[in-house]
Amino acid sequence: MPVDAHGDTSASEPEATAAAPGSSAPSPGHARALAPGDQLGRYRIERELGAGGMGLVYAAHDPDLDRRVAIKVLRSEAGGEARLRLLREARAMAKLSHRNVITVHEVGTAGGVDFVAMELLDGGSLADWLRGERRPAAEVLRRFRAAGAGLAAAHARGLVHRDFKPANVLLGHDGRVVVTDFGLARAYEADVLAATLPAAPAPAAALATALEATLAAPAEASARSTSASRSGADLSST
Repeated sequence: MPVDAHGDTSASEPEATAAAPGSSAPSPGHARALAPGDQLGRYRIERELGAGGMGLVYAAHDPDLDRRVAIKVLRSEAGGEARLRLLREARAMAKLSHRNVITVHEVGTAGGVDFVAMELLDGGSLADWLRGERRPAAEVLRRFRAAGAGLAAAHARGLVHRDFKPANVLLGHDGRVVVTDFGLARAYEADVLAATLPAAPAPAAALATALEATLAAPAEASARSTSASRSGADLSST
């Protein structure tokens, strides 16, 4: 998503106003639209990058580390579920450290507004890139292979993305490809699925067999999944 803005303990920032000077404070956990020059914690807003049904994403400057970042906040009308999703997304991404997964710098609250500060990629989304013009097959495969490496890194840490699509893959002008938007991610029990997944690259026939086995996972795994905790912003399977 541009960065997709669909919509753990929060790290607290010193209180700061997220609205324009002179305006009333935003509702707890939510933000009004921010304008260039507004301050959110230590971050100074530069411009809006993207907007979705639940959230807004901005380019901002971090003066402490002198770098540009992407800041995701919730729309003022977003509900409590959106806040939990934002925190769940940050928690999921914070578990991962991989070249092909977006990096989270901070989860914080400023002026009653929850936000996630992430690395900023400036090349738009894979969806935008694919729509732009007819692309050579080798280039398309290279980008999807890189995104697949990001998903594999998530799976290795016991996370299933559950919302993978080209709009949730970001590109850098340096050619980097990263998977983002883990707002629907869930954890799974590695021992349940390990037996159905190939340990190393395998022929297509073997991969197809493994996929069929995964889709026909034992009923007891499903039962265990449904009984998992659904509380708060956790990543438990449901």
